[in-house]
Amino acid sequence: MGVIPPDEFIPIIQHNNQYNQLSKYVLSQIIAFLRSMNLDADSKFSISINTFPEELEDSDFIDRLVTSLARAGIGRNRIRLEITENSLVKDLAAAGGVVSRLRKLGFAVEIDDFGTGFSSLSYLRYLMVDVLKIDRSFLIGYPHQDNGSLFKAIVGMAKDLGMTIIAEGVENKAQLELLESTDCEYYQGYLFAKALTPKEFMTLYAEAADIRH
Repeated sequence: MGVIPPDEFIPIIQHNNQYNQLSKYVLSQIIAFLRSMNLDADSKFSISINTFPEELEDSDFIDRLVTSLARAGIGRNRIRLEITENSLVKDLAAAGGVVSRLRKLGFAVEIDDFGTGFSSLSYLRYLMVDVLKIDRSFLIGYPHQDNGSLFKAIVGMAKDLGMTIIAEGVENKAQLELLESTDCEYYQGYLFAKALTPKEFMTLYAEAADIRH
């Protein structure tokens, strides 16, 4: 069937209540990759993992995560947990408790695709997170069809809340200049690189390390 995008297979997994199996597989692959990197203790490298709304409402989710990392000898600072903003979290107050516990345990928590869901401000009220990833839809028309005013407003709001900001979908230099003008610290998108295989990523990572040195 070729490549199947997440917006097609994720609902099937949730409908069949198989999110735990997928999450365990993804975590095992990430742990194996992190161990293969042999990172220095002072390295700030980390990997973000998307979480299912059901996991934030599962009291055993954190214990499984902590146990898996401890067994593998992987520090909690290596993992960032992403909450997809347009996912439906049925109980925001309960999810907020899980997010708070994750942060106290040393995990960074991010809101992904911010601005696309029906409850954006509710997420910020109940889920005290570290990172806000602004959805690519706020940059896709810039500079020809959009003046970037909404993007600037979200950046300003996030900064007032003390959050780190990542802009998604940066594809040209004009968009990058907009980020720089708003002091948006980080971005992801095709301007930097498309999706990479593990081998391609390691080559790029090694090149970046050489530049830093």
